[in-house]
Amino acid sequence: MTSNTWRLATGVGVIHVYDLMTFKRISFISSHDRDMLGMDYSHCGSMLASASRDRCVHMFTDDYTPSNTIADHSAAVTAVKFANRDHEFRLMSCGTDKSLYYYN
Repeated sequence: MTSNTWRLATGVGVIHVYDLMTFKRISFISSHDRDMLGMDYSHCGSMLASASRDRCVHMFTDDYTPSNTIADHSAAVTAVKFANRDHEFRLMSCGTDKSLYYYN
């Protein structure tokens, strides 16, 4: 994703990605079996993460290709957030199982 591209990801079970300059849908991703509760783009926009009631966190590359699935939570994942430390991606997730996971 280039720095001048503005995108919005939204959805309930299926992720819809829109280009905010043209308001056209540019991607449609079937990702979760249950409701999504959170999504976040990495700071440079090269990754997208989604969290769901299905206890999974899915990660996607900048062209919305699935890159990783994290299934460490034992209950719904309520939030997911990228952080940038020393130019490395860090991902945090928390869930209704009262756990917080931190991934490098």
